[in-house]
Amino acid sequence: MLQQVINNIVSDLQQIQKQLATIEGRVEHTEHQLVQIDERLPVALEPVTTGEGGRLVELQHHYGSAVWTDVDADAQRRASSLCYRCRLFKPGKEENCGIAEYLYKGCRDADSAVTVTRCKHFQVHMT
Repeated sequence: MLQQVINNIVSDLQQIQKQLATIEGRVEHTEHQLVQIDERLPVALEPVTTGEGGRLVELQHHYGSAVWTDVDADAQRRASSLCYRCRLFKPGKEENCGIAEYLYKGCRDADSAVTVTRCKHFQVHMT
C-alpha cells in the first residue's frame, strides 16, 4: 500500500516536471520573440544600448502600450521638466495649464513623453 502511494507521488512529480518544462519553454520563447512596433520594423524585446555613452533603451509598458524608453532620461524627466516646478501645473484638474494639458494629450495619443525646458508662461511654484 505504501509503495503504491510513493509510486503515485513519483508519477505526479514527473507530470509536474513535464508541465514546468513546457511552461519554461513557452516563457523562454516569449521573452525572445519579436514584437511589431511598426508593420515594417520588427524589433527584439531585449534592452539595447545606443548612442554616445551607450545609453540603455528598453521596451517598457506605459499606459497600456509597449514603448521604447531611454531609461536614464525617463527617470530624470520629472525633475528636469519646468512643468513640475510651475505654479500653473495642476495635472488632472480642470484649471491645469493649457500648454501642459495640450502636451499631455499629444504624448498620451502618440505613446510618447516630453520634457519641457522652455516656456514663456512658467511661474515659479513656491513650496
